[in-house]
Amino acid sequence: MSPRVRNGLVASALGDHFIRMCDIRHKVAVLTLSGHYKSVIAVQWSPLFHNMLASAGEDGTVRIWDIRNPLRCLVSLDYTNKGSPTSARNVGHSAPVNGLTFTHDGLHLLSTGQDNTLRLWDVYQGRNVLVEYDGELVNKARLCVTLALTKSDKCIPPLVFHPTSDGRILIYDLFDGTLHDSLHGPMSSINCVIWRQYDQELYSGDGDKRILVWRSKAEEQENEDVCVEMNEQDTWSDYE
Repeated sequence: MSPRVRNGLVASALGDHFIRMCDIRHKVAVLTLSGHYKSVIAVQWSPLFHNMLASAGEDGTVRIWDIRNPLRCLVSLDYTNKGSPTSARNVGHSAPVNGLTFTHDGLHLLSTGQDNTLRLWDVYQGRNVLVEYDGELVNKARLCVTLALTKSDKCIPPLVFHPTSDGRILIYDLFDGTLHDSLHGPMSSINCVIWRQYDQELYSGDGDKRILVWRSKAEEQENEDVCVEMNEQDTWSDYE
């Protein structure tokens, strides 16, 4: 589910092939998007264009929509960058896609899938940026996976926090794919993460119904911005 506050719409993926829009102000369904040929798993509104929506699902496709023209998607992303923008043969991943998030400026889209890959897309061009993210990413989640991003104007380099099915949180450089850190905790599969910029804290939810709060040890000791300098060791602590 993804809400859009300005237009009062909520986009939802309900386990079938469709994306449904509901007007929360009037409590009615107003629109249905059809294009996926298997279950839709993830939906995400663009923070830049209020009528733009991204979707992904079991068919391995990542689609971008303009809800003002609901009959077909604007682009079906192709990880090979060879297909035409709306080709039915395009796939974003070679397995179900279960996570999407736009960068804060809306210029890029991240997708993650059960093929254990993370992909960065140029939204304007509708192309795979071809970033190779380091490390062994394990993503076997059947439900939607929530990624977290730092803001590019607050963090150099901008970072991606990716939860994994084997109980880790991988921290990547968004644009070059370098693995900066891998967080480990006493937990099972991690399903979601949220980054709180002001407090420099990361929140994670796992399969054991726990919510953990992570804070950089450097932040605790020196009150310095964790995003400025990261090393290859685990410099984070967790507490419930």
